[in-house]
Amino acid sequence: MASKFRKPLSAKVVTNLKAKAKKSKLFNLTDLKRSYRKGQGAFLRAGSRPRIPMSAWAMARVNKLIKLGRRATFDKEIIKSAVKRKKK
Repeated sequence: MASKFRKPLSAKVVTNLKAKAKKSKLFNLTDLKRSYRKGQGAFLRAGSRPRIPMSAWAMARVNKLIKLGRRATFDKEIIKSAVKRKKK
């Protein structure tokens, strides 16, 4: 599968995502990692603004997901699983 060919996230990124997950009431570290990876993919597929690095693009997606929470119009499957997990 594609997952065995991916590079692991850097230690700095994982540290930042852990801190964000700890503050978030809805999302855990796994959710934020998935959103970060989707942000990297969006950077490569859909294009991006000039002089914006892929890491900034991906972290902006994570930040927006945390800020909007359930109201986000992207990463619906991540939100759905987080809400389902939260209800338990």
